[in-house]
Amino acid sequence: MLKTNIINFSFAIICVLLFFFFPAGELKFETFITAIVFLLILPVLYTKIILHKTYKDLGFVSWTLTLRDGFFLVSTVVIGGLLSFLVVSFEWGVQPYIMSLSGVILFNFSGFAIYEIFFASVALFLFTFFSWGFVYSIKCQNQIYTFIAATLSFIVLLTYFYNSVWIILPMLVPVFFVPYIRDKKNITYMFLSVFIIALILDTLIVKSFT
Repeated sequence: MLKTNIINFSFAIICVLLFFFFPAGELKFETFITAIVFLLILPVLYTKIILHKTYKDLGFVSWTLTLRDGFFLVSTVVIGGLLSFLVVSFEWGVQPYIMSLSGVILFNFSGFAIYEIFFASVALFLFTFFSWGFVYSIKCQNQIYTFIAATLSFIVLLTYFYNSVWIILPMLVPVFFVPYIRDKKNITYMFLSVFIIALILDTLIVKSFT
């Protein structure tokens, strides 16, 4: 069990390192391709071929939601939204993130919408899937180790994308609700809560600093 987990976590680390250091060039499209390959395709193939697990193990399970599930999902968005307001109000890590964004995104609604729908959403889905789908599916005897590994990978990937460890704080709120919106629930719900919080955060930043 220990040997298997070490191999699995080593593979996860290799995927992240390949994503960071693979010579993809400066084009966003090339970065997208490397992210899809190393954070989605390779983990899926590894899970299916090497681990002989199904898509359910990666979090693609029931779509049903109970009233209790809905409460925890709404709670994550509300708390994440409030924390987003604090982050923007105190300008925690906002400037490095703004510097990484194109003026088309900051000063044009269409550019902002395209960025959120076709860029930020895809990136956040890949990060969520890799951390809370693939890494979280590696079950240690003590589940806390799996939780820590998934959380660390999620923080690393988000920080890489947003250029600041401070600005990603609101998007870490769903991490504390993992047992309710990931275990035996479709991982898409985890992604939706993260994306909505990110959308609130980006909207506040654009409204406040442009």
